[in-house]
Amino acid sequence: MNDADTEWKSAAVGRFQNADTIRTDSFGFTEYTDSKGRLISRMLYDYSDAPNENVNVSGSRQTLSLKLANELHEEMGWDKK
Repeated sequence: MNDADTEWKSAAVGRFQNADTIRTDSFGFTEYTDSKGRLISRMLYDYSDAPNENVNVSGSRQTLSLKLANELHEEMGWDKK
């Protein structure tokens, strides 16, 4: 790296089939959609509690799920769902 003061992204975004994911240092969030783009389900993993992504906390941490969904949509260039 030429400039050690360059800002880094705070999250990584990816897509696999019908799933879109955003990962931060602390959380992994995934949305699954159908072929028409309608939301099917969400998964949220808190890496401090479930580093192996085996406890989905999206139902109990809805505010964080919505925050990460909005960030995911923004990074993907979508309108909010």
